[in-house]
Amino acid sequence: MPAYCPNPINAALLAAALSAIWRAPFKASGGRAVILQAVAALACGFGLAPSAYAGSGAASVAEGSWEVTRVLMTGGMQTQWSMREDDPRLMGRVLHVSPQTLRFRNADTGCTAHTAAGGKAQSMRLLFAKSSPTSGKRPAAIQGSLYGRMEDYTLGAVSGRPIIFLKLDCKADASQLLADANWLAITSPQSTGATLLMPYQPDALVLLRRVPQKNSAPDAGQVAFCAQAVSASDQAICADRQLWRMHSYTLSALPRAQSPRPELNQALEKEVAMQLQKRQDCNGDTQCLYEVLDWHIDMLVQRW
Repeated sequence: MPAYCPNPINAALLAAALSAIWRAPFKASGGRAVILQAVAALACGFGLAPSAYAGSGAASVAEGSWEVTRVLMTGGMQTQWSMREDDPRLMGRVLHVSPQTLRFRNADTGCTAHTAAGGKAQSMRLLFAKSSPTSGKRPAAIQGSLYGRMEDYTLGAVSGRPIIFLKLDCKADASQLLADANWLAITSPQSTGATLLMPYQPDALVLLRRVPQKNSAPDAGQVAFCAQAVSASDQAICADRQLWRMHSYTLSALPRAQSPRPELNQALEKEVAMQLQKRQDCNGDTQCLYEVLDWHIDMLVQRW
């Protein structure tokens, strides 16, 4: 059976009937197996095969570490406090999923995730408020949807893939992981292209991919910075994928934070120098560095 099928309709009777029909002509079990695998693949393609994730939990579907690769917006009016397209305040941040908890932005959310509707794969359009009647029905346990239509977001290759809902169960005093929603969604869980979708605000959709087992080759900027890294904090940044990405966003966000007014740029330079000193004061402590870099990025984005 293929690793992932987008429809939960059972095909056991179809497979049994075909097996009986072909038992006589194909004496070799290997021949029958090949044909039945091909039929199963076709059944999957036509929506006849059972879901591969019925009854599974977060441990088997989304467990592991995921990093933010896109922050998508509808293109509507943005306020000073709303997300931006590919917002540096979220890009590169890591979501850790385990059976016991979800950790996001280096903090325990007090929430756990479990597959909803028996792991049934459903239309991605159900994530959005303006989904068509033909998209199906959202599981009763899933609350909250993204404003607008699926077409309002530049989903790219992810667009239109079936999704599995993950319902969030949170403690009464849990930190607010999502805005007005109690779900995550995952596409193609067992493939290398698996994507986790997370609503962050009513109009912000965050896409996450699994953190690669092996880091990609460093770019020229990372090579130059890390070759001169002497302090404990700089070395810790070079050794940690998430911290390095946050450091790189402090650099890319700086030009947009600058102003034509010299007095504002002078104030910005003082603030940046203060943040760099705070970074060194962390003396290599990764949690301290995360908090300082997070504040540094937020300070820059607020000036956009």
